Amino acid sequence: MLLTFITKKLIINLVLSMSWIISGTVMANQHSYQLIKGVIVDNTGESIFVINPNNGLDSVSLKTGLVNWHSDHATLPVLISNGNLLAQKETNSNSVLSLISIDTKNGHQLDTKQFSLPNNTSAPIVDGLDRKFDIQANFENNPNGEITWEYNYKKVQGMLLENPPQPIKYYGKLIQDNNQTLKNMKMQIVDKPSQSTNKKIVGNFLNNLQLDSKARQFKSVNGQHILVSKLKKNTSKWNKYAWDVYDKSGNLIGSTSHYSSYTPFFVSDNVLIYVNQPNARMINNKWVESPLTLQGISLDSGQPIWDKEVRDLKFKGPYPH
Repeated sequence: MLLTFITKKLIINLVLSMSWIISGTVMANQHSYQLIKGVIVDNTGESIFVINPNNGLDSVSLKTGLVNWHSDHATLPVLISNGNLLAQKETNSNSVLSLISIDTKNGHQLDTKQFSLPNNTSAPIVDGLDRKFDIQANFENNPNGEITWEYNYKKVQGMLLENPPQPIKYYGKLIQDNNQTLKNMKMQIVDKPSQSTNKKIVGNFLNNLQLDSKARQFKSVNGQHILVSKLKKNTSKWNKYAWDVYDKSGNLIGSTSHYSSYTPFFVSDNVLIYVNQPNARMINNKWVESPLTLQGISLDSGQPIWDKEVRDLKFKGPYPH
């Protein structure tokens, strides 16, 4: 009887361990996260891949902000799969989506492939006045990741028409097989955009803390940390929001301040990495404009340790009269 009981207990523990390993493997298959369009985080916590403000893309150290390597072969990082970075090449060709596979360790080109898009469409990296192409990785339906894209075209002119033409929209996805190679990736045109089941970034994630009723909670892009943001009493200062960063268990990791209540972020080795949107302000009676950047903040000291400019992909004008 005792032996039978011990045997059953061992079997139960083995089954529980196997299920934990399997679920852990599925979670671990998501090798990257998108911070914003043009910025991909390596889930190993060592590098971040950033669209260069001038040309190509950079592999950047999360600890120092220094460039590990630069590549002119590709422009827009999309996802990391099986140790390789998949990125979009910038091209002026219509009806073509050009992708490239790059070794994440050294930036060497491994493979390239072109996919056919619907007629009279294009895949611009930077948003235009009348057209926009968005591409991103999705891990919800496939643990290896699938790439979804959306194309929008809308005729723009100064005068409003009584019967304006309908916008043109196309949707598609690129699916990886178990080999996770670019050459085996398949294109599918679909009728509607991919439905995301991700939880919202804002919510009440830390219910075990006595937080101010005006404080807001935001989740990191990889879901591992929570940012608690609160407006300071003195709102005349530029950094008028106080930020406290917690882990998922509610342990305070560190604090800093910022001029906005929230911006996309994640944490690696007590370094808070987030996006600074383009802004302008008066400093010492001088008008100072700042571009789109990434910034690394030490959560031990709350002070900046590096920043990196990122190519701004939003349309800035001019507009028709």
